[in-house]
Amino acid sequence: PKPKPPPREVGLDEVQTCRQKGCGEKFTERENHDKACKYHPGPPIFHERQKGWACCNVIKYDFDEFMSIPPCTVGRHNANPDEAEYAKSKPK
Repeated sequence: PKPKPPPREVGLDEVQTCRQKGCGEKFTERENHDKACKYHPGPPIFHERQKGWACCNVIKYDFDEFMSIPPCTVGRHNANPDEAEYAKSKPK
């Protein structure tokens, strides 16, 4: 497979959109901190009529109720979660 490009440099005041599941807020790196983002770290679950999140063990049957499940984790905003995984797996 083709290797992913390295993460793009971002200015401290550049407005970004958080891509963590369940967040979607606008932020700048200058304002970002360890309690800025509320999100779901686990994948969504869609099985037959059940909908939920693997990380917080909440199951709903209605899509609107699924969308209103509050995030279960607090951390930093991240505009590129896939690039964070890339950085973790990058050989040193």
